[in-house]
Amino acid sequence: MKPVSSGVLLLAALAACPGAGDDSARDARTLAWDVAGSSDASGEGDGDSGTLAAADGGMRADVGDPDDVGMDVAGADAGSDSSRIWVYVMAGQSNMVGLGKSADLTVAQAAPVANAVIYYDSCVHPNTHTKRWLPLGPGFGALDDRFGPELGFGRRWRELYPDRALAIIKVAEGGTALHDRWKARTGDLYQLLLSEAQAQLADLSARGRPQLAGFLWMQGESDAVEAAAADLYGQNLTELVSDLRSELGVPFLPTVAGLIAQSPLWPYSGTVRNGIALVSVQLGQMEVVETSDLTTWLDDAAHYDSASTLALGRRFADAAAGMLATRWTFPGSFSPAQGDSSWLYADRDGAQQSLLTFDVAQQQWSGGAPGLVIGDGWMHPGATHQAELEWWAPFAGTLAVTLRADAADPRGDGTAVEVASASGLVWGPQGIAAGNPASHGFSVEVKQGDVLYFRTSSGPAQNPLYDATHWQIELTMSGNEL
Repeated sequence: MKPVSSGVLLLAALAACPGAGDDSARDARTLAWDVAGSSDASGEGDGDSGTLAAADGGMRADVGDPDDVGMDVAGADAGSDSSRIWVYVMAGQSNMVGLGKSADLTVAQAAPVANAVIYYDSCVHPNTHTKRWLPLGPGFGALDDRFGPELGFGRRWRELYPDRALAIIKVAEGGTALHDRWKARTGDLYQLLLSEAQAQLADLSARGRPQLAGFLWMQGESDAVEAAAADLYGQNLTELVSDLRSELGVPFLPTVAGLIAQSPLWPYSGTVRNGIALVSVQLGQMEVVETSDLTTWLDDAAHYDSASTLALGRRFADAAAGMLATRWTFPGSFSPAQGDSSWLYADRDGAQQSLLTFDVAQQQWSGGAPGLVIGDGWMHPGATHQAELEWWAPFAGTLAVTLRADAADPRGDGTAVEVASASGLVWGPQGIAAGNPASHGFSVEVKQGDVLYFRTSSGPAQNPLYDATHWQIELTMSGNEL
């Protein structure tokens, strides 16, 4: 698509965003759960191809009645799977705010996304669709007639998950930097983001079962102007994501970050891009989306045009969906990052657990007790320390577990295996004679953050030389709306 004029430039922030404690700025309206009037059109062709209506043939944004938020959980039992609401937190600077023009959208693209709502804190931007829950559609960008990545995200989410209720909490402000205003713990925008996320999750809890599913981040241009800020971007992003995960109680919250475009407007954009990419490898449960092929406005090279804003949102959705697996296997999901695919690798010594370090050369986890190693599909314990594979639940459901463990080396005296949860042993300890297997299966209800531990111990002689134990683990999550 050929870029057209945006008419607005958002590189510089207009003023400081109201503080997180400024309750007077918030709308006290309560959220009404009513799907009436909320429709979703199919076949609208708003994918990465960027098919849009001509500017004079588009449709003006209409966010609908504030009391009709389009969330179909009315009448649902708050404890049932049918009341589950999948929640995403979106944050960043101007390309997260959004300068897509609602007038560029087709009628289908401008229709509200079915069973989806958004809470948008627009900070300094003069948008009246703010600080209250509204149906997800166009109109949640820099102005009332603009949209951001949330629209493409919501539309793609609905294609991927036709029956899952969606809620987006968006806090974004143009011209802002990670090294100061988004700085973990101390930045005013970080504090606002955390405050809004906690408050709106609590609000959703009164109307259903919110499931915090991910964090979406589009920012970095302001940090790419000077070398000092760019050099620290990776460290600052690590702190932001880690602190937000900790504060929200989801230690491996799926995270997607957009790679900023390489542009002469931002001399150190390459440094920031590299920082984002490196963090995504190190943190676990984090992906990046590319933006280098997206187009900007002719008179505003800093901001994505309407088609690219839609495409960016769809890319966020596809990346986020890749971290919402309902089946996990070992081997098969082995990773060099703790937390990736919901697995962690550890040394267990009684009540003490320490995470292992990935050995790139050997492609295995080690660094605990002597001889204790975890590879792709196998564990080797220490003499008295257990090798421990930990799985954490990214969301709630019914988990079916099947496993087989083989004390593979006939020269040893066997091993012992067990499965535990936070409340105690689920199975075992099960002794396995050298060269023999043991199998087990069970089902368990899990909540987000629940953990299962799969452990291997040395045999009776506590001589781990021949104690390599092969594991085959398959976990499958089921439940309504999964």
